[in-house]
Amino acid sequence: MNKHKHRFMTFCSRAAMLLCSLVLVGLCVGSFSYIAYMGAGEAVQFLPITFSSRIYGVLALLGAGLALAWAAQYEEFRRWTTVIALCLVMAEAAFWLWATAPTPAADSMACLQAAANAIAGNWVDFQQGGYLYLFPYQIGLVALDEAMIRLFGWEGALAALRCLNLAALGLLAVSLTAIARRLFGSAAAMLTAVLLAASVPVARYVFFLYGNMLSNAFAYAAVWSALVYIDTRRWRSALLTAVLLALAMTAKATALIALAAIVIVLFLHTIWVRRWRELLAVVLILALAWLPGKALNAWYSERSGVPQNPGVSNLVYVAMGLDIQGASTMAPGWYTGRPVEAYAAAGYDPDVMNANQIESILGSVEYFVQHPDEAKAFFRDKIVSQWLDPGFGSWLYLSVHTTPRRCTEYLNTVYTQGYDQGLNQFLGFLQTAVYIAGLVGVLLLVVWGNPIRMLPALVFFGGFFYLTFSEGKSQYAISFYPMLLPIAALGLAGVMGLMLRAKGTRKNISPLKRGKNLIYPL
Repeated sequence: MNKHKHRFMTFCSRAAMLLCSLVLVGLCVGSFSYIAYMGAGEAVQFLPITFSSRIYGVLALLGAGLALAWAAQYEEFRRWTTVIALCLVMAEAAFWLWATAPTPAADSMACLQAAANAIAGNWVDFQQGGYLYLFPYQIGLVALDEAMIRLFGWEGALAALRCLNLAALGLLAVSLTAIARRLFGSAAAMLTAVLLAASVPVARYVFFLYGNMLSNAFAYAAVWSALVYIDTRRWRSALLTAVLLALAMTAKATALIALAAIVIVLFLHTIWVRRWRELLAVVLILALAWLPGKALNAWYSERSGVPQNPGVSNLVYVAMGLDIQGASTMAPGWYTGRPVEAYAAAGYDPDVMNANQIESILGSVEYFVQHPDEAKAFFRDKIVSQWLDPGFGSWLYLSVHTTPRRCTEYLNTVYTQGYDQGLNQFLGFLQTAVYIAGLVGVLLLVVWGNPIRMLPALVFFGGFFYLTFSEGKSQYAISFYPMLLPIAALGLAGVMGLMLRAKGTRKNISPLKRGKNLIYPL
């Protein structure tokens, strides 16, 4: 029986990671051919590049990564490099908050305005056609905005929300490093911290008051907590995981990707250990995940006197993400205004809306089948626009959502720089290097066939597939990109570990050894 269980677990893990490796191969190859760069009005430009213009920078960064992996043999170096890298992440974010003033726009402003209206007793946003009538899943962010405005006033609330984002970034960085340490060892943890510090757009998005940073931080902390539960079997860790996921889901519904990945891994863990009470952890997570959001919607419904409604269906976003004939002004599969139009066109009838969107999705699939070349170009451009933008759209969104108040000359230069200016070229090299190292890390996971160690990769690739088949933007992709960093760190540390073993060096850097924190043997 144990033999069959082992084979089943290994098969599931290897099949998932093989599929993931194919995605990374595509990203690696594509990153030597195209880059995306967001211009005015969020219109994405697709720029062809040559192999020779990128390979030398990528090789230099991979060489630097391997050098750091070699130096990670030494404990003091690991410890101080990790601390310095994490401090650098926070310093990068703190600079943007210090140098800019917030000017929320689009959905960020809509949530803030809905909160201000609620304080004033104006419930127009909850009535038919209003923002929260259409998007009730934003209720967690609106509740937070309302609390901040009540406590600090409008200007103080903006400052407080940015400070919360800064704290959330710290939680994200520490959680990501802890995930790498628990799964792959202290060398991989150090490399993860360094890669995160180098990935400037992650820290830059602290200016974005849309719940993404808070949701990501809670979701990443939940992944770490789930790993602690698997290792220790302590129920307080399971409860903490459930609470963190509930907070993440309340802040932003895309945390569903992390929730699904954790549930899959916990289910495989239950099969392995054959203690079916472990399924109670899954039940606990699923029971709590949507509870705060439902409670907040019920509370606001009671306050406003407006009955609850389901809002825009997720099918609308899938239909929008697959709408090859919709011609988004931004990029293929990006926002087109369909959510507002679809609900209104259906007379605000959820059943009619869903039926219309299913018909649209089937029509898109039929078109893809009949026009395979156009389908290939559509998905290629969609993936490039999200995953091969070195800045993940952060330059443009920074200029829209902030105004300079210090270092004005430098910031104006940043706002107007081209795709090959400033840090953009370095970030392009880094992005490709991360994809290559991530591919090596995923191949190691294929060899191991360990379902627990694949958890961060599962979150990353869950986000990739979600954004491929639903409406997506590069600013959404940045929510999942950091989860690839521990896998890339594993790739670098694993290659250096093999090199050290081949030389007969006694010291090792741990990702290729039996992890003391892991339940399953490698």
